[in-house]
Amino acid sequence: MIRLLGAAFTTAADGDQLDDVHRAAVSARLGISADWALAMQVHGASAAIATSPGPAGAVDGLVTTEPDLPIAVRTADCAGVVLHGHGSVGVAHAGWRGAAAGIVPAVVEEMAVLGAPPLRGVIGPHIGPCC
Repeated sequence: MIRLLGAAFTTAADGDQLDDVHRAAVSARLGISADWALAMQVHGASAAIATSPGPAGAVDGLVTTEPDLPIAVRTADCAGVVLHGHGSVGVAHAGWRGAAAGIVPAVVEEMAVLGAPPLRGVIGPHIGPCC
């Protein structure tokens, strides 16, 4: 697991984070709730505002201003992007399709809707050079 900007990037050794047991183990190590808001990724450019845990719909980006709500996307060869603003955080699943279609700008727009545009960001580990 890699921690940066209050975000965590898990590895295959941490298991599938859709599995409740694996997610609970990672959450315990991070000291956060195991009740995450999860993007149901479709390799597109849609983002949503998350206000509660659970599936957040067919989106590749999530944004929240809820301080105790973990938000997550899953990646492998695609890049995970974390954006941080005053009182907000956003995540994006940025594969080549989503990156080309504008998933990161979509997350930035949702953060602006909440009145907390991003100040900094991080691109997480990924396999492919395409993204």
